[in-house]
Amino acid sequence: MQRIRAIFTLYFFGAVLAAQTAAADEMPSPVPVPADTASLPAAADQQEGASEAIVEPLEIWIPRAARTPVKAATVSPTAAKTVEPTLSPEEREAAEERALLEELLKRRQPKQEHLDDAVPVENRIVLDRTHKRRLAHAAKRRGQVIRKQQRFLRKLQVKQTRGPREVRLCSLNVELFRPLASRKGVREKAWKLYKRRERAYVRAITQNHCTVVAIQRLYGSNYSDAASGIQILARSLERATKSRWEGRAGGTAKGFEHNAFLVQMHNVSIQSSRSYADYPVAGENPAEPVFFFSAPLEMRIRVRRAADESWQELLLFSASFAQGAGRKPVEAESFRMQMAETLRRLVKQRMQELEKQGGGISAVLIDRASGRFWPSSLVLEGRRRLADFLEGGKCRVHEIAAAVPEPMPQTKQKQSTPSRSSAYGFSADCGEAPWRPKIFFGLASESVNAPAKKDRLIMGGNDKEKAEPLLALSKETPKEKNKRTAEIYLAAKDLHYARASEHSFVRYAVRVVRLKSGKKTAPLVTADLNW
Repeated sequence: MQRIRAIFTLYFFGAVLAAQTAAADEMPSPVPVPADTASLPAAADQQEGASEAIVEPLEIWIPRAARTPVKAATVSPTAAKTVEPTLSPEEREAAEERALLEELLKRRQPKQEHLDDAVPVENRIVLDRTHKRRLAHAAKRRGQVIRKQQRFLRKLQVKQTRGPREVRLCSLNVELFRPLASRKGVREKAWKLYKRRERAYVRAITQNHCTVVAIQRLYGSNYSDAASGIQILARSLERATKSRWEGRAGGTAKGFEHNAFLVQMHNVSIQSSRSYADYPVAGENPAEPVFFFSAPLEMRIRVRRAADESWQELLLFSASFAQGAGRKPVEAESFRMQMAETLRRLVKQRMQELEKQGGGISAVLIDRASGRFWPSSLVLEGRRRLADFLEGGKCRVHEIAAAVPEPMPQTKQKQSTPSRSSAYGFSADCGEAPWRPKIFFGLASESVNAPAKKDRLIMGGNDKEKAEPLLALSKETPKEKNKRTAEIYLAAKDLHYARASEHSFVRYAVRVVRLKSGKKTAPLVTADLNW
C-alpha cells in the first residue's frame, strides 16, 4: 500500500512540473536592456535558459549565382545622414526570391542573332539532299520566270515607242481557189478538199489578226463569179471573227484569175475601188495594146485612229504577175517586166493625185511570181527601167537554169536518181550602167532577219551601257527570202509608218507566215502600220 502511495505521489509531482514548464514556454520573460553595450555579451552569457541550437543563414537555399554581394551605399560627408529602412526576414526572403526569378528569366531568353543576307541559305540551316534539291529547283524556276518577265518588258518597251498598230495589211495568194456557195453538183472528195483549203485560209487570216487582206489569183469564170466568191469568203470570216467583213473583186481582160480585197469593217470605211482590166500594158508596139492577165485592183479606204478619232487615207493595190501556161520562161519574164513598168507608173501617178487631195499612205500588196533580184522585180522597185532592156539599152536578161546533178553511178544496190528540175532564174546584166534610186521598198525583203545571239542593236551609248537584242521577224533563210514572190511595198516617204521601233531603221513590223496548204514561195505576208 505504501508503495502505491509513493508511486502516485511521484506521478502527481511530475504532472505539476510539466504544467509549469509549458506555461513558462508560452510566456517569455522580458530581456533586460543593458545600460552599456560592453556588458551585453556578459549579460547574454548569464541569461538562464539560453538556447544553444545554431540556426543556419537563409542564403544556403539560394544558388551561388544569386549570391551577389550588395555594395554599401556611399554617402558624401556634406550630405545629410540617411537611415536605410530595415527589412523584416519575410521581406528579405521575398526580395531574394524575386532576384532569383529575374536571373532565371534572363537565362531562359534566346539570343538575338543577326543573319547576313549575303550568307547562302544552305549555310544558315542544316538541310538534307531532298531539301537542297527542292531549293535548287525553286531557285532555277524563279530565275526562269524573272528572265521571261524581263524579255517581255524589253519587247514591250520597244513596242511602246511605236504604240499599238492602227491597221495590219496582209497579202495572200489563194492559188485559183474558187469559193462555193453550196455542195450541189460537187463530188465528195472535191468538197472535202475545198473545205480544207477554206478552213486554212480563214484560220490564217483570223489567227494573224488581219485588218485588210489582198487576195491574189482568185478563180472566177467572169467578174460576177469572182464577186460572189469573195463575198462567200467574207461570210466565212464573219462567222469566225463575229465581226463585219466586206469583199471587193476586180475584173480581168481575159482569163479567169482575179485580184480582190477583204476588209474588216472595224474603224475602217471603204471610199472607192477601181479595177485596171482595161489599162494597157507598156510594150514595144503601142499600136497593138496588151492588157494585164490578172488586172490590178485599187481600193481607197479611211482608217480611224482610236487615240484622237482622226482619219488616215490609205491607197492600196492588189496585183499579181502570174500568167497562164503556154509561154516560154524568157517570154514570161519579158511580160512580167512590162507589167512591172506599167504598175510602177500607175501607182506613182495615183500617189501624186493623193498628195494633191491631202496626202495619205500608199501600199502595193503583190505576188510578183519572180525572185527578189530578177529583172521584173528590179523594174518594179525603180532601180531599172523597161527602156534599159529594149533595143538601145545597156541591160540584158540572162537566163539561169537550175543546176541538174549528174546521175549516181550504178552499183549492185538500187539507188534512186535525182529528178531533173525545170526551175529557171533570171539576172540582169547592165555592165557599168548606174543604178537608179529605189521608189518602192519591199518590207519583208529589206527588213533584217534574226541575227546571231551575240549580235546587238545599240540604242545609244556604248556597247556596255545599252545593248538590245534584235527580235526575229521571220524564220526565213537568205535563200528562201530571195526565192519568195509575195511582198508588200511602200514608198520611201511612208517607210517610217512600218518601222518596228523608232530606234531601228532596218527593221519593219512584218511577218512571213507559211501555210500548210500553199506554195512555199508565196506565203502569207503581214505588215503593221502606225501613224
